[in-house]
Amino acid sequence: MLPTLALICEGPHDEAVGRTLVERILSEEGIVDNWSWYCEACGQDRTAYFWRDVPSNRELRQHRILTRLRYAEPPPHGDGPMALRAVLWLLWRSKNPGMRFILMRDRDGDRKRCEGLEWARRHHNAILVVGCAIESVEAWVLAAWKPENEKERETLEAIREELGIDPSQESHKLRRGKRSPKRIVKRLLGDADRARYAWIMKQLSWEHLERNPGAQASSLLNFVRQIRTLLVSWLRK
Repeated sequence: MLPTLALICEGPHDEAVGRTLVERILSEEGIVDNWSWYCEACGQDRTAYFWRDVPSNRELRQHRILTRLRYAEPPPHGDGPMALRAVLWLLWRSKNPGMRFILMRDRDGDRKRCEGLEWARRHHNAILVVGCAIESVEAWVLAAWKPENEKERETLEAIREELGIDPSQESHKLRRGKRSPKRIVKRLLGDADRARYAWIMKQLSWEHLERNPGAQASSLLNFVRQIRTLLVSWLRK
C-alpha cells in the first residue's frame, strides 16, 4: 500500500491551497508516484475532509471507535479533541493505520485554536503537519499573491492608501469587517474560485515568500517548511 495522506481543512478554497502546496513541494523534491491522497468524499469532487464533518464523541462510540480517553495534559481548546476525533474517524474509515494527516485551520481571532491543534499533534503521531492560518487562508493567499495586471496594481495601491498597510506584505494584520483578509481578497481578485487560489500557490516564488514578512507572521512560511521537512522526511523513510 502506498503511503497515504489525509488533508483536514475548512472548505474547498483551503483544500486548493493546502493540496497545491503539498503536491508542488513533493514534486520539486522528486516525490511524485510513491504516495496518494486519501479520498473520503470522491463523489463530491474533493479529496480533503472538512472540519464541519467531524463526528461527535457519541457517533464514534456508536462505531466502537472511541472509549474514554486520558490525556497527558488538558486540551487548551476544543479544536484539539475535535482534531483527534477526525483522525480516529478517518483511520477507522480508511482501514489504514499508517495514514498520516495534514491539518489546516483558520485562527479567526481565536488564539487558542492554534494551541489546540498543536496539542492534538502531541497526542497522536499520525498528525504530521499543522497549519493555523492567521487569521484565515486568505491571508496566506495575499502573502503569496503578486499583481498580474494594471487593474490589480491600482486596486492594491488604493487599498494600501485606505488601510495604511500593504495587504500583500502584512496580511497578518488584517482582521474583521472591512479589513478582513476575505474582503481584501475579494476586492483584489473578485469572486476568486478555488482554481485561482491554487494558481497563486503554483506561481508562488519561494524567494518572494522568504522575503515577505506577512508570510512569516501569517504562518504560511511555517506551513511550507513543515511540508519540506516533516512530510518529506516521512515519505523518504
